[in-house]
Amino acid sequence: MAVTSVLERIEADLSSIDVDLLSAGDAASLVPLLARLEHRLGALKLGCGRRGVQSAVHLRSGARDGASWFSSLTGVSVGVAKASLQTVSRLDSLPQVQAAFQSGSLSLEQARLVAEAASSDPGSEALLLKAAQVKSMVGLKRECRGVSARSGENEASRYESLRKKRYLRTWTSSDGMVCGSFALMADEGALLLARLKPFVEASFKSAYRSGTRESHDAYRADGLVALVETSGTQTRSARAELVVIASYESLVRGWVEEGESCEIEGVGPVPVALARSLAGDCYLSGIVMKDDKPALVKGKGHYIPDRLRVAVKMRDRCCVVPGCDSIFRLEVDHTITVADGGPTVLDNLALLCRDHHRHKTFRGFELKGEPGNWQWIAPTPVGETPATPVMVA
Repeated sequence: MAVTSVLERIEADLSSIDVDLLSAGDAASLVPLLARLEHRLGALKLGCGRRGVQSAVHLRSGARDGASWFSSLTGVSVGVAKASLQTVSRLDSLPQVQAAFQSGSLSLEQARLVAEAASSDPGSEALLLKAAQVKSMVGLKRECRGVSARSGENEASRYESLRKKRYLRTWTSSDGMVCGSFALMADEGALLLARLKPFVEASFKSAYRSGTRESHDAYRADGLVALVETSGTQTRSARAELVVIASYESLVRGWVEEGESCEIEGVGPVPVALARSLAGDCYLSGIVMKDDKPALVKGKGHYIPDRLRVAVKMRDRCCVVPGCDSIFRLEVDHTITVADGGPTVLDNLALLCRDHHRHKTFRGFELKGEPGNWQWIAPTPVGETPATPVMVA
């Protein structure tokens, strides 16, 4: 078969490449090309797999179903195989996304996210494809959640349809560790994360005092165990603190329309009615958005009042450095330092992850611009630490 010969020739050519013989620059320049090739081959593989399933090839092989057959041939789990084949099927009704996936412009994960969101609003295809090209995976997920939330479907109906997808799965890995995955509704997940947070922080502080240094994921695991261990000993569980951001118009109307939002910080969109009801079980902080801006609040000196700090978080949502989009270990920083006359007001504050905050503080990097148009400017020469670090709030 001609196609087989072409692919075998590609495989032979790739096997002749020795990465250790490449310069660091040449190796780095190959990454985007190889990624695009990987995406194209992945799309071709899934397309062929789908054809095989449609023609019931798996029945002749003795496999239980199409996903099991595809799993055995590709070395992925049955769950991943099933989800991948479903994504390819969904692309039939989304020609722009399908073309981008087949051309290698989208990875399978990007195609899955865009297809799920665009299926609820086919008119958003172009918008989501553009987001996939310019945003990180975190930013793309946020964009897709927003499109799904504004799909026009009745909020209550959408909430119930999503609720049917909730699950908790556990299994034992080959080395004996207990593993798991779960999917919860936004409000339930936010409640879990909020109650878990103090236990994670306690785990980190305990390790820090003892001189132990481990990953944040390890501290989260310790926090989960601590939460479970204390859940049966507390006569009254701690109340969780959640932050909800909602457009003024949606609160008045009772539902979200195009260009509006109602969501739990760090989690995602929720129905307006649900956001209101959360106040009964949580310490609920709310930020009302009007004309895409929180209410302007001010502070004095380096100190940033809680209300202003929350307003910055609600506006930025993630590290504002272009291409970062991190939502972990975020810190509010003055764009113009107080020492240089910068005021403690919303327009002079921005959200940075800890690494970028340190780069700005100690390595001479600068953050300029405004929300939606930030610029991250490297020092000259790059990487040279200032003789006297500039301390900022």
